[in-house]
Amino acid sequence: MEIEPSEQYLDLQDELMATGKLFKDPDFPAIGRSIGGPIGRDPEIRWLRPPEITINPQFIIKGMTRQDIYQGRIRDCFLLAGTACLATTSPELLYRVVPPDQNFNVDYTETETKGAKNEFWVSLLEKAYAKLNGSYMNIDTGFVNEALVDLTGGLSEIVRVEEYSSKPKVLFKMMSKITEKASFMGCAVNINSGSIDEEVGNGLYSGHAYSVTKLTTINYKDKTVRLIRLRNPWGRREWSGDWGDKSHKWRKVSENVRLMLEYDNKNDGEFWMDFEDWIENFKGLYICHLTPESYFGLLAQNIITSHWTSQIFHGKWILNQSAGGCGNPPHRKLFWTNPQYLVSVQPLGSKDNNISLVISLTQKDRTDETNDYINFLTFQVKPGVSLNRQKNFTQSELALIKRRKDFVNVRDLTAQLRLHPGHYVIVPCTFRPNRPGRFMLRVFSEVSVPPQTVPKVSYSLAV
Repeated sequence: MEIEPSEQYLDLQDELMATGKLFKDPDFPAIGRSIGGPIGRDPEIRWLRPPEITINPQFIIKGMTRQDIYQGRIRDCFLLAGTACLATTSPELLYRVVPPDQNFNVDYTETETKGAKNEFWVSLLEKAYAKLNGSYMNIDTGFVNEALVDLTGGLSEIVRVEEYSSKPKVLFKMMSKITEKASFMGCAVNINSGSIDEEVGNGLYSGHAYSVTKLTTINYKDKTVRLIRLRNPWGRREWSGDWGDKSHKWRKVSENVRLMLEYDNKNDGEFWMDFEDWIENFKGLYICHLTPESYFGLLAQNIITSHWTSQIFHGKWILNQSAGGCGNPPHRKLFWTNPQYLVSVQPLGSKDNNISLVISLTQKDRTDETNDYINFLTFQVKPGVSLNRQKNFTQSELALIKRRKDFVNVRDLTAQLRLHPGHYVIVPCTFRPNRPGRFMLRVFSEVSVPPQTVPKVSYSLAV
């Protein structure tokens, strides 16, 4: 896939080619603060360009695959696991994230093998992501779904695996449907991103992210066995139980089955597990849905159209102005100062007049340590209340119809709604009042109607 470079990139390239200078990024200079943390102050650290590291450096060798990815000193397994998901499930999308038509020399010949020390696309993607987040230390731990949202613009969801411990068939079917829709999944032994990598006795590591690269079923001793394939971004250290690379069970299936499952007994970080063993060992499943249909596919089977439209709002919680918190006493009145978004739902023209919406709230400029507890509440505008606003709606003008049970300490929060035709108000908020911050609110709907913006403090979207 060929990606058209931007005019700014081409102008910069022409300037550097004409002058013979090497590019120095003014926004991410080769100094300690770009590394961040105590390690950034280490005087022994040197910044090197690829030709100073190896002979014949190359950006990509024979395409980008998950086997190219090996984690180094930074604990950014969440990013690398997410990148491996793209390389496995949607190489075309990875080419949009990492345009392949570039290299260190105008004329070059590919040499070396996959994953060689002179292949740099993973390292440079990691550097670009560190720049996006302010420093390398700012990407030291995180969540797979958040990295995937950043890479793809998809919708984030976290599933607590233990909730399906008594119904593994349901979870397996759900995850299989996700892979059919080319969405992405990662998982972790424990659900907190900040835990230190620690071996738990069976080849798995806590505080570590794995890519989900495949699910399948096979017949084994006249029984159907559900299997899941994972990849460790370290490129080594694998599950040592049933269906792991060294499991005796591989000797009891046919060569055709081994070929179909791409079984390879080597320490490359990729391995199979029995799905019920996976449920027993993993706590968090991190999903990035590329489309609202994928997200709704887990929760509803009556979606009648795949023609979705989206609207994006960028807002702020401003100290003493619009950071109203959750409305708990003694700050009930402050809640109504939060930003408000008016959604007008029109009939779809079918027997089922309910309209499907997916709403996603993202905190900006946050890290895992500074995320606020967030939520969004949905209200219906009461009959007779004017929609022509110059100020926020008040409590007496709205009726609460939907709120998530809990405020959660995450960067991305996504939920689905089925709404009757009418007028609704979405209120994103933090749990505590006067917590300033920036956010992005995305609203996906089944029908496309031009949005209407209400001045000043309320915003409108017709769907």
